[in-house]
Amino acid sequence: WGANVHGLYKVGGWVRSGYGVCKSQIKDMANTLSVVAGLLATITFAAAFQVPGGFSGDSGSPVLVQRAAFKAFMIFNSFAMCGSMTVLFFLLWVMLTYSVTTSFLLLDMSIAILQLSFGATLLSFMTGVYVATSHKALWLAIFICGLCSTVIVLLRKNFILRIAQFVKSALLRLATYKLKRSFDVYFLTGNGN
Repeated sequence: WGANVHGLYKVGGWVRSGYGVCKSQIKDMANTLSVVAGLLATITFAAAFQVPGGFSGDSGSPVLVQRAAFKAFMIFNSFAMCGSMTVLFFLLWVMLTYSVTTSFLLLDMSIAILQLSFGATLLSFMTGVYVATSHKALWLAIFICGLCSTVIVLLRKNFILRIAQFVKSALLRLATYKLKRSFDVYFLTGNGN
C-alpha cells in the first residue's frame, strides 16, 4: 500500500478508503451500507417502542423504567438508532457529492459508526434480555449476556487475527514436535542405519 493521508491510501496515483474501497466501488458500497443502516435503524426504532417488560396500563410508562438495566437498554438502543441514522445521512451525502476524497472520508466514517451501532445493538439486546429475565431466570440472563459479550469480542478484527495466528503457530509447533519425535524414535531405535 501507499502513503496514508487522512485515513485514505494513495496507491499508484489512485486513492482508496481506509477499508480498501476504490473509486469505482463508492456508489455500490454506499448503497449496501444504506440497506444495512436502514435495517438497523428499523430494528432499533421498533425496540424503543416494544420495551422489555411492556408498559403500565395506568400511566403508560415502561414497567421496568426504574431498573438500571432498563436504563442501559434505552441508552444503548438510542445510541444505535442515532448512529444508524447518522450513517444514512452520511451516505446520502456520499451520493450527492462529486468529491472523491469527501466520499471516501464519509464512507470510512459511516463504516466506523455502523460498527459502533452494531455493538450498541448487541449491548441493547443483552441489557433488554437481562432486565426482562433476571428476576425469574438469572442463569438464562447471565448465559445470554456471556454469549453476546463473546460475539462482541469475536467481532473485533484484531482479535480474530490474533486467534488465527495463535492457532497457526500452535499447529506448526505440534507438527514440528511430532515430526521431531518420529525422527528421534526412528533413528534412536536403530531403524535408520
